[in-house]
Amino acid sequence: MLSINYFEIIQKYIPAGSKLYQIYIIHAAQVTVKAVRIAEKLKLKPSEIKFIEEAGMLHDIGVSQVANLNYPDIYTGTLPYLHHGLAGRKILETLNLPRHAKVAERHSGVGITKEEIIRKKLPLPVRDFVPKTLPEKIIAWSDIFYRKLPTELWREKSIGEAREFVGSFGAEKVKIFDQWLKLFN
Repeated sequence: MLSINYFEIIQKYIPAGSKLYQIYIIHAAQVTVKAVRIAEKLKLKPSEIKFIEEAGMLHDIGVSQVANLNYPDIYTGTLPYLHHGLAGRKILETLNLPRHAKVAERHSGVGITKEEIIRKKLPLPVRDFVPKTLPEKIIAWSDIFYRKLPTELWREKSIGEAREFVGSFGAEKVKIFDQWLKLFN
């Protein structure tokens, strides 16, 4: 597996001097460090750990395309925030990074199912956006603990806070969270 320059990719889509870049780099690094530590603890192959590093740094690249009305000076795109995974997948597929693209698309919480999309009338294509592989799950898990908000950027959620956050999306999400907790903690 060839190594990729994720900083080059990030800077192609998020200008280095922008407020979004400052937030993105910190968030991506936090998620990546946590994910790599889990991968090392699980004794994954070096090639898988390298993939997790790359995909962790790129998992949120789609935020370059979204808007956030609470932070219009940071998130200056046009897509709804919920589409950042889809946007990330498209960006990474154009760069011929299909595995990385799947991480970007599937990393939100413990996943979004097609049943949820229908039931909640979410503005997403009707299909599963659920982490499937171990690296996808590790990155999604790590991402749950950090927010991309200026007011909370440097704070890692506790297990209880993360569980409560995931639980706000339904009891079935807590079951998955608890399974991942046993696996990753």
